[in-house]
Amino acid sequence: AFAAYDQGYDVFLGNFRGLVSRDHVNKNISSKDFWSYSINEHATEDIPAMIEKVHEIKTSELKLYQPNVEELSNEDQPYKLCILSHSLGGAAVLMYVVTRRIEEKPHRLSRLILLSPAGFHEDSNLCFTLMEYGFILSKQILPRFVPAFYIPTRFFRMLLNKLARDFHNYPAVGGLVQTLMGNVIGGDSSNWVGVMGLPHYNMNDMP
Repeated sequence: AFAAYDQGYDVFLGNFRGLVSRDHVNKNISSKDFWSYSINEHATEDIPAMIEKVHEIKTSELKLYQPNVEELSNEDQPYKLCILSHSLGGAAVLMYVVTRRIEEKPHRLSRLILLSPAGFHEDSNLCFTLMEYGFILSKQILPRFVPAFYIPTRFFRMLLNKLARDFHNYPAVGGLVQTLMGNVIGGDSSNWVGVMGLPHYNMNDMP
């Protein structure tokens, strides 16, 4: 994002709903209603809202704003919009483009850059297969007790973040965790200890 901005591009950063630090417009909303969404809402509500806001800003800046922006096609818009997304965002963007094509509405995108978009994996190891069936079996039970699968309080998010930092401070422990995680997910040698210490996994924002 910073490199693109330094090259003179306009950069817009979008986040999906669900971050712990983001409040709802309805202060009295229940946890059940707050977490009642899926990737479908990301693709059909969240991403369209982001893109239409960018479209409104850009056309307004270029003195070409029109009240009914739906009438402009992808080829007629006076700017090019590229989306760079990762994991869940990549899957949601694909769903967004397909949905807009089906509805015969402009998606306003000139290019997609998808970094490891999420999807369904038919070929998986035993650990993930067991987890999959475990989630399916618990789907009817867990919602009665918890509204979503997330770390619920600031204290426990802080505790997990502290644990991740300890993995960095003690190389032997970090190496053990790295080996276990790599074997569990099929031999992937990515820096899993480092992933746990990323900024979005902290006491304020962890999903």
